[in-house]
Amino acid sequence: MSLKAIKKKNVGQNVIIVGGGLTGCEIAYDLYLQGKNPIIIEMKKDLIAVPGVFLANSSYLRDFFKLHEVPVYLETAVDSITEEGVIIKRKDGSKEVIQGDDVIMSVGYLPSPLENSGKLPLVGDCKKVGNLRTVIWGAWDVAMNF
Repeated sequence: MSLKAIKKKNVGQNVIIVGGGLTGCEIAYDLYLQGKNPIIIEMKKDLIAVPGVFLANSSYLRDFFKLHEVPVYLETAVDSITEEGVIIKRKDGSKEVIQGDDVIMSVGYLPSPLENSGKLPLVGDCKKVGNLRTVIWGAWDVAMNF
């Protein structure tokens, strides 16, 4: 998909974000700052439960959501998406309807690494999906070994 194919869509007031990784949490944070009511649904037992994320960033976002009472559903899966929002399924098997105007899926990445002829070292997402920390470390490794 080209960048021209991506259209920005205005979302309603109550927005459900499926996926509580760094990207999903940053989307929720931005929506909150816009005056929206984000709701985060995450299958893992914590938000931003991936290695390599700065503790200051993940701690800030967790604390921000708690302080501002942003609804966060941990250890929760999406059973289905409906016109009214989503039906969630908790770890104990119980289900609940979460109402929202829009649903944003933030459930992972599909890497598309570049073919490398071996002439130039690759760093960042053209090699492997990561974050700012991993790209800086990767660039440092290349610079030190070039």
